[in-house]
Amino acid sequence: MNKKFIWFLLLILIISCQRHADPDLAIVKGVFPGAGGASIKFEELKPFGILELDSTTIDKNGQFQFHAKPTQQSFYLLHFGNEVPISLVIDKGDTLDIKLEMDSTNLSYQINGNKDSRVLQQFYSESNFYYAKIDSLRQVFFESRDLDTFYLVSARIDRAIEKTIIDQRYFTESLIRENAASLASILLINQSFAGQSIFNPDQNLELFLLIDENLNKIFPGNPHVIANHKRLATARQKEANRKKTDARLAVGKEIPDISLPAIDGQMKALADLCGKNVILFFWASWSPESRADLQQLKVLYKDFKTQDFEVYAISFDSKEKYWKSAVQIEKPGWIDVADINGMDGPVSQLFRIPKQLPYFFLIDKNGIIVTKTDDFSALKDACLKLANTG
Repeated sequence: MNKKFIWFLLLILIISCQRHADPDLAIVKGVFPGAGGASIKFEELKPFGILELDSTTIDKNGQFQFHAKPTQQSFYLLHFGNEVPISLVIDKGDTLDIKLEMDSTNLSYQINGNKDSRVLQQFYSESNFYYAKIDSLRQVFFESRDLDTFYLVSARIDRAIEKTIIDQRYFTESLIRENAASLASILLINQSFAGQSIFNPDQNLELFLLIDENLNKIFPGNPHVIANHKRLATARQKEANRKKTDARLAVGKEIPDISLPAIDGQMKALADLCGKNVILFFWASWSPESRADLQQLKVLYKDFKTQDFEVYAISFDSKEKYWKSAVQIEKPGWIDVADINGMDGPVSQLFRIPKQLPYFFLIDKNGIIVTKTDDFSALKDACLKLANTG
């Protein structure tokens, strides 16, 4: 046998032994039956980008293998063509075994090696299940377009899709709470489903903070944990501001003053109504609920006007003509003003008005908040009580 060839074999053996003896070396190996000859990429997911580490061709037996030397737990991706990449969490010395399968529509896989990667596999699998439900519903939608009852079918499909999205969100939240101390939770809480983010810090801050608190204790120097903590800074500040605003607008506190253009073009300040009990009515002509409660408020106003009650109605219509047209039709007789900046304008922010209109504040003669509510019956009861005590 050629001596050079023997030395080559010995060199390969030595390198192989050194590689397996390296306690920090991480190995990702897998089998993908029927995918021989296909290309696969191995990437590291950095806090602000993706770094391609290696690529290979799956052999004729469907097998592939990659190596990495992470200094600490980090995120990695296996990328197959146009398929959604498989997310992995890999630490020093990990060995991950992956078995992949491809049916007519979806890639699926099973993994052994560490808990974090199995958590991500569970999310991947369940999300595919929910996507399949949505695809089936959409198929029914297209097949029903020519039916006389299509509008009924469409409504049911819309409700079913909405429920599927809610179910997927509930599943993901449960998975996060069960694994809040796992690095995988950072990926889970930043996932999207059906074209939209499952969670966002403004609406789900408690869940984001749960992860942040747990991971900062366990992985204080991990770059993904640090980046996640920094991303929450703005949300934390918003939450702090919200608490300050809520405290300022609590029952028993003085209502902040505002001055807005009235229906006649003159500025009308809320402070001008000092000495009267005031109902602040936040509404918009485009809101059916607002128009419905407006009818009830007209009756209430008629009953209480003689008892030193006034209504200061603030419209959030973005076009002045729609607001004025609605007031001219309704003729309520109270003070009508508008903030044409709409629901994202300064008045809505000042009073923290929810997106669902209408909303009410009841203020006593001294400008003190008596109640705030979106329930007209609760407003009516508070007016009766205030009239009887004042």
